[in-house]
Amino acid sequence: MKTLILVLVLSIAWISPAFAWERRVHSRFTSKKYGNKRITVRQRTPRGVIDGTLPSQKVVTRAAERFFKALEALPEDFIKRSGVKYVTFLENPTLKKIPVGGIASGESIYLNVNFSAHTVFHEFFHIFDPKPVERQWNRLNSKGFIYTGNDYYSANLSRGRRKRKDRNLASGTFDADFVSRYAMSNEREDRAETFAAMMVEKGRFLKRAERSEVLKKKMDFIIEITGKRRLMGRDFWEKHFKTAGGSQE
Repeated sequence: MKTLILVLVLSIAWISPAFAWERRVHSRFTSKKYGNKRITVRQRTPRGVIDGTLPSQKVVTRAAERFFKALEALPEDFIKRSGVKYVTFLENPTLKKIPVGGIASGESIYLNVNFSAHTVFHEFFHIFDPKPVERQWNRLNSKGFIYTGNDYYSANLSRGRRKRKDRNLASGTFDADFVSRYAMSNEREDRAETFAAMMVEKGRFLKRAERSEVLKKKMDFIIEITGKRRLMGRDFWEKHFKTAGGSQE
């Protein structure tokens, strides 16, 4: 694989005193692998439900290098068609005042400066995630499973279904069908977590899929929707898993 070349153009723009100032870091990366695709590191204070502190320029530069290094694992066409145009690095990012590791919003990804490769792939998949596939995805789960909801999404459940959901969690009945407890929160998080685990865990993920027919079906579903010629390519996952040797992180 060709070495990724980073060209960082750093600038600080001062706005009128009536407004807060913002830092912008433009990060252009080029190589035979990525062609002319450009993702901009856009450092400005988020608005609305997303919040966090802008880190120093030095911290941003290191984070940008790690971010683009993680992208080397993804095919060029997938990156181009994912819809990601901007990335912002934050210290202590929150969504609706709740601490998070990453956020996908529109064409942007917001990452905690201490992000992992898993988080990068998770947020990339959120922006790519085709719709609507919820009904198809739900059919992959075992009968009786109920998504739990989370701090940002509340499942609208009847009292009986809430009780059954709580019993499911307490018993661990469906744990093997999910790569994490967070994947149990809703369909979109389940897909993003599954994709990230496939990218990062490789051999360990395959072993988990061997123990769960449901997780194996979810893997096949991800391979089907991403393995198209103009996305990851038909042979991407086969080659990816052939290099299985543990976690990339």
